[in-house]
Amino acid sequence: MLPLALLAGALALAAYVVTAGPTIYWLDSSEFVAASWLLGNAHPPGHPLVSLLGRLFCYLPVGTIAFRVTLASAVQSATAVALLVVIAGELSTRLRGGTTARGASSGGLTLPPVALAPTEELAVLATALTSGWAYALWFQAVRAEVYALHLLLVLAACASLLRWERTRDLRWLLVGVFCGALALCNHHLLALLAALPAGAFMAVVWRRAARAAHAVRGRRVVVAALLVVSLAMAAWAYLPLRSQRAPLVNWGAPHTWGRFAWVVSARAFQQALPRAAQQSGEERGLGALFAVLGGPPTGLPPALVGAVLAALALGGLYALARLRAGRGAALLLSALLLGNLASPLLVGIDPFNPDAHGYLALSVALLGPLAALPLLGLLPRLGAVAGRRRTLLVGVGLLALPALQLAVNEPRCSLAQHWAAEETGRAVLEQPPGALLITSYFQTVFQVWSLQATADLRPDVEQLHRNFITQPGYLANLRATQPEVAQLALRWRRAGGERVSDLDRLAQLRPISLEYDLNLSGDVVQRLWPAGMVLAYRPPRWALPAAALHQQRIARWLRHVGPPDELETRRALTWWHYLLARYACRRGLPPLARSHLAQALALAPQAQGLKTLRARCLPLVR
Repeated sequence: MLPLALLAGALALAAYVVTAGPTIYWLDSSEFVAASWLLGNAHPPGHPLVSLLGRLFCYLPVGTIAFRVTLASAVQSATAVALLVVIAGELSTRLRGGTTARGASSGGLTLPPVALAPTEELAVLATALTSGWAYALWFQAVRAEVYALHLLLVLAACASLLRWERTRDLRWLLVGVFCGALALCNHHLLALLAALPAGAFMAVVWRRAARAAHAVRGRRVVVAALLVVSLAMAAWAYLPLRSQRAPLVNWGAPHTWGRFAWVVSARAFQQALPRAAQQSGEERGLGALFAVLGGPPTGLPPALVGAVLAALALGGLYALARLRAGRGAALLLSALLLGNLASPLLVGIDPFNPDAHGYLALSVALLGPLAALPLLGLLPRLGAVAGRRRTLLVGVGLLALPALQLAVNEPRCSLAQHWAAEETGRAVLEQPPGALLITSYFQTVFQVWSLQATADLRPDVEQLHRNFITQPGYLANLRATQPEVAQLALRWRRAGGERVSDLDRLAQLRPISLEYDLNLSGDVVQRLWPAGMVLAYRPPRWALPAAALHQQRIARWLRHVGPPDELETRRALTWWHYLLARYACRRGLPPLARSHLAQALALAPQAQGLKTLRARCLPLVR
């Protein structure tokens, strides 16, 4: 199966590389690029493996730094697709071959690998690529993110445990434990949802295989497993070690025990769980259904391909569970599917957010090897009836499934022409020399970090993120990198918010720009004036920015961004126009409010929030 696995991985990688983004993307992508280049600490739980592996890919002499980090995701996703073929091989061995036997030395099953006919190999290749080119997997491969690495590690653990169950070679058990422990160092919520069923599977298999030989070696295996887990968990040491160097990206500054615990526990995001609980079960279920079947709900073909794959996978799971030799594998895979599908119950789901599909990528991936099983059962029977040549034609015809998946999802997943996120960051950094940039939105601070770190863009501009001031470690890192800004942040933290007196004094020394936010105080807002993506701070009786400056900068930004033909780009542009419209309504600036509301509604004509703002604001701006 190795040549077939390599072929599947190579075909998937080719598609991923061709469609990979040449620069940063929205959401957390720019932060991971900056953290990889600087060997920094990304947002909780820190994601040390992503930064370390991303840094290795930064040494590749090709493209931008962001593209190199994205290549790490592409290679990880392609390797995961190759592992789908390996898993399919393990399942086919149970489906085909094997008689249950008790070995004198192994104390367990002996199932020799089964060679597949060329037609059957085509079926395995087709189902693996159908999963690999699904939106949930593909979109994680074309941007810098954590989900491709998570998928790779969990599938590697799954394949190793299945091999261990079949051969009782304890080395495969240790490999599976090691990969699972590494997954805990990447995205521990998703890893725990996979670790629980994997642990149950190991316990069941161990109990079935319990013999005198195993009883003697049991302690040694436990000790070896603990050593393997300790080795994997050593990756967490990266966080405090790098934090002591105060990199630009250093969430929580986790070189103290308290802040280390805050980062690793992801306490900053636990407040999102109560908000997720407000989403109805129906919404979560439909969102998960869309994610597994075809990606964002944009049309019939993706869902049709996903439905065919899911139906075949259910048949494969049933066929596996009927066989004594396959029940352990059926238990593991069904538990992994259920655990992964439970993630929307914990965090909620937005079917239009690519991160939500990253959460469910494991479920989509596992459909591939399971879907191959009914085909492996049918093709030999078809060969006996229709002949070898006709059966081979059927096998070739099965490649229509991944071909359709490729044709449908390539336009949806390709970021090859995406520059909008970088152009937005560049527009934000269009500031006077030596300016202090006070940001409010997480994507803005990530984009600025990335451009300042990887492109050496505007190192003279210092940044203060308002909504990070109360977080552990932020002030500590500011003291090491921007001591004067740290003093300002400390005063605001003690005062419970921004003070215009501080801003007025600081404005005497350097230009100040603020990104508008809904929670800015009225005193601060009254001193903000339109000047592009972010607003210029002007104390009373100061000269105001040129009246045309704002429209010129916004027009230049939109021209550089280009047509918003990608979903997340439309969402980001809508958000910017919405914020600036809210600012204009609050300040009573009629032309500005009308302009940004019109542009926002052109991007999202059905957005209820925009309609509400228009109804409330338009009477004020006519």
